[in-house]
Amino acid sequence: MKHEKDQLNEISNLIRSLEQGEDPYPGCIEIHPTDICNHRCDYCFHGGEGFDSSRVKEILGEDQYSLLFNEMNELKIRFLSIAGGGEPFTDKRTPYLLRRAHEAGLETRIVTNGNFLSQEAKEELMNSREIRFSIDAITPATYTEIRHVSGKLLSRTLENVRDLNRMKKEKGSTLNIGTTFLISAKNYGELVEFCKSMLDSGFDSVIVKHDIYGIQNIPSEELHSIGKQILKMDDSRIELREVVDPKVRGIKCYTPHFKVSLNPYGEVFSCCLGSQPMEKNGYLLGNIHDHNLQDVWRSSKQIRIKMKSRGVVCNACNYTDYKINKKMRHINGN
Repeated sequence: MKHEKDQLNEISNLIRSLEQGEDPYPGCIEIHPTDICNHRCDYCFHGGEGFDSSRVKEILGEDQYSLLFNEMNELKIRFLSIAGGGEPFTDKRTPYLLRRAHEAGLETRIVTNGNFLSQEAKEELMNSREIRFSIDAITPATYTEIRHVSGKLLSRTLENVRDLNRMKKEKGSTLNIGTTFLISAKNYGELVEFCKSMLDSGFDSVIVKHDIYGIQNIPSEELHSIGKQILKMDDSRIELREVVDPKVRGIKCYTPHFKVSLNPYGEVFSCCLGSQPMEKNGYLLGNIHDHNLQDVWRSSKQIRIKMKSRGVVCNACNYTDYKINKKMRHINGN
């Protein structure tokens, strides 16, 4: 989808800036308004149980988010991603956060399971750049087996997608509506049908991806066969991602120049894995409770230099960050 392509397209600009001795700000900020989720997905970082009730008083307030969005505009950071952590729309403030981001001139994207889209949220999403629905199943039974919620919620999500498509046509919105399918032993038999059904249902794109920790329990010949079937469909709206090598310890990392992530408590991390509850990857760069984003960036310079020169101690990397770092290392000859 556009979000990842934009980051990959910025590689040449970043290299040019670094060669000139500059320390460019990230092109995107990702926020996680909440760690609360109504799902308990098999592949989740924290199994849907990442909320820390002892930190409630540390949760960023609406005024703090407004200040962040205005500062992003001042620093010419154009893109805001809203994800989790938890399910963004379990936080009733999320439609407001979208509105404030748009008022600050930011381009927004959001990742959601799609169960809780209020009319207010749908109206504001018409001003967003893209929304990605995490679904992973075509049947209610498989949806339940993977996500450990009622299969009826799948129908609710697809109804919300239909509403968004109807509103897009009425309002002339350019919102890109995408969905993801994370391959697992429980759902891989539904993948081809999933792609066909989702595109018929009005999705603009389908991303087929693998577990970044390399735990799939699917025979390699089955994965190969699935890949061939998807390629035979020959549809540019389907993105079949490659498997990411889970062994990334020691690699040189440039991720913060592309995107940094904030957890609900104001902590700024070098990547979206770091900001996940219970996650051991990524690096803490600072906290916007204590400093504004510009000061966090300046004070974390030595950490980011070490990430680029000495490599990271991470044990995993998400797909886009992995691709960025692989290309950066290739261009720099290391």
